[in-house]
Amino acid sequence: MDKVEDLIAEMEAVFLAPFVDEDRAAKIVADLYQYLSANDLDLTTAQNERLDNLQSEFRSGAGLFKSDLH
Repeated sequence: MDKVEDLIAEMEAVFLAPFVDEDRAAKIVADLYQYLSANDLDLTTAQNERLDNLQSEFRSGAGLFKSDLH
């Protein structure tokens, strides 16, 4: 698995967790796009589909954030 795949897998784990850690989620998204930019890379069609699916699953979920616990 390459770095982009690793970051997407980490995003899936964070965004689909029962409680989303907003700081960690924001950092992973920033890390992915920073890595893509620094290496002049584009997402593949399959990677874009994974992110689209992740977004759909996240939006249809409970939407609970770690900060909601306080």
